[in-house]
Amino acid sequence: MRRIREGLRRGHETDGFSLPEMLIAMTIFAAFLAVITATVSTMMQDIRHTTTVNHAAAQNARAFDAFDQEIRPASAVNIPGLGTNGQDFYIEFLTTSLQGNALCRQWRLVVATDQLQQRSWTPVASGTPTLSAWTLVANGIVNTTDPFGLATPADYAQSDSVTMQLTDTQGVKPSATANTSTTVVAENTTANTPSNLDTNGNGFSDNPVCQIGVSRP
Repeated sequence: MRRIREGLRRGHETDGFSLPEMLIAMTIFAAFLAVITATVSTMMQDIRHTTTVNHAAAQNARAFDAFDQEIRPASAVNIPGLGTNGQDFYIEFLTTSLQGNALCRQWRLVVATDQLQQRSWTPVASGTPTLSAWTLVANGIVNTTDPFGLATPADYAQSDSVTMQLTDTQGVKPSATANTSTTVVAENTTANTPSNLDTNGNGFSDNPVCQIGVSRP
């Protein structure tokens, strides 16, 4: 019995870890945990960034689709430019409704709110037309230059080409930016279209369409 007790006593004396061994093990575990945490955090940021880029690109694509459908049948397009406040960017064009009636459309980028908007109305010969409310097309559009561009043809057999270029920033920490552009041919225009002319070089159409009773506010 004595030998058994002595054997058990010696066995208990060698059980467990010493304090230095515990400290070393905890240090190794903490370092391993820090590496894992940093890796997971980086992966999550990459996923958020990719998702945000895709969201911005998808929003631009939806705006381009709407722009394409509206301006493709246009018979005249005004030279794009700044509004009366000297900050927001505008473009107007004369197109047709689904019923085949003349319809004016105006698009603008509101710089203060980073919003791309549009509205429409039936053109009038005099007075003030009934304007629709502004409709939001896209958020987070942070262009610092005019998103709209008009290329008039030199050949009478060709049509106006209208470009819309959007810089779309979405999300925070991290944010993501998508830079995309599209060019649409206004199929019912020619080099003879009156709104193409800017003989005095002031950056505005000499004979604008859809401007009776309507401004660029």
